[in-house]
Amino acid sequence: MAQETWNADEIEVTVRGLFTTHHLFQTARGTLAELVFPFFSLRSILHTADGRQLLARRVSLWRTRHELRDGDTVLATAQPLSFWSRGWAIRFGSQEYLLKPTDFWANRWQLSDEVGSVLLQLSSRGVFRRSAHLTVSGEIDADLLAFAYYLVQVRQEEQAAGASAHVVAPG
Repeated sequence: MAQETWNADEIEVTVRGLFTTHHLFQTARGTLAELVFPFFSLRSILHTADGRQLLARRVSLWRTRHELRDGDTVLATAQPLSFWSRGWAIRFGSQEYLLKPTDFWANRWQLSDEVGSVLLQLSSRGVFRRSAHLTVSGEIDADLLAFAYYLVQVRQEEQAAGASAHVVAPG
């Protein structure tokens, strides 16, 4: 199981598809990975540049805990920081990380390590442009970067579902 680290400064994520979406992590050198969100599934599949297929999934339908798996091996776990928080506490290997939104609308996020050093900044392009921009502030494991992106997407989907539930039909 070879793990890769990415230290490219800028990564663009482009999204293709309407129901099943394909999120392509791209740099000037080419595509680094692809994260697939199948339609009506609680699982996502990460296709890495080195040929591995990792599974990112919600552990339970009732709990908001997620994990990243490579076959039978759990690489990372994530759970909300608290009941009211939109952020995530991530355990990747033996390290702890925090993934928190940096703006009110949760369009910008940052991943920091145990000592508070920012490793990654994620910025969504907006509602009508389904792409994202990632800024890497140092060396980061590719699996951790993709898992952080997955968690941001999950949180944004939850927020969109919550917002649409409050829409009242006219009359």
